[in-house]
Amino acid sequence: MPCVAPFPLPTSARPRPRPAAACACAAPVRRRLRAGGRQAVWFVLSAWLLSLALICAPALAAAPLLLDDAQGEVEAWPALSLRSDPAGALDLAEALRDPGAWSAPRTPRANLGPRRDVVWLRMPLQVRSGDGRWMLNVDYPPLQEVGVTLLRDGVVQGSWTLGAAQPFAQRPVASRSHAAELALVPGARYELVLRVRTLSAMLVPIRLVKP
Repeated sequence: MPCVAPFPLPTSARPRPRPAAACACAAPVRRRLRAGGRQAVWFVLSAWLLSLALICAPALAAAPLLLDDAQGEVEAWPALSLRSDPAGALDLAEALRDPGAWSAPRTPRANLGPRRDVVWLRMPLQVRSGDGRWMLNVDYPPLQEVGVTLLRDGVVQGSWTLGAAQPFAQRPVASRSHAAELALVPGARYELVLRVRTLSAMLVPIRLVKP
């Protein structure tokens, strides 16, 4: 026998049919919520990828500075990366060992400001055409110590001691600025590494010029 309530249900307890208009409006809302969720996921993913790129950026190698006899003079600053050595205790191998310690300078061009740490600078080079004879020129005479090393495939090809602390007669090039002559093989890839220490403002206008 079917079960029948002994008394009528109160009006408030009876199920109410959902208005058709409410159903029609709910669908677009649900679609917007789903779309908003996808946008939130994409935003989080994009932020994560950007953070990863910023973390990895210092380790990425800069494009080589291309040298061509027709240029005559090339500004080195766009190809430079920098590493600070607060204790001045690193040698060349130690300075180059950790790629993540290097980054592009975040200062005005050729101006690292007043600082007392040792600064390492590196730049990749490649002669695109010509005889391969170029001059490194650091045109700020007050710089006290500028050590320069030329590498090819990680092997030292030459080294020079420049700077105001170096007696003029012992400079590799008799010049007011700090200079060294480079003999490069066209097509080969090189890297110039500079170690700079000074009590003056650290201005390092570096150019490669034809002798």
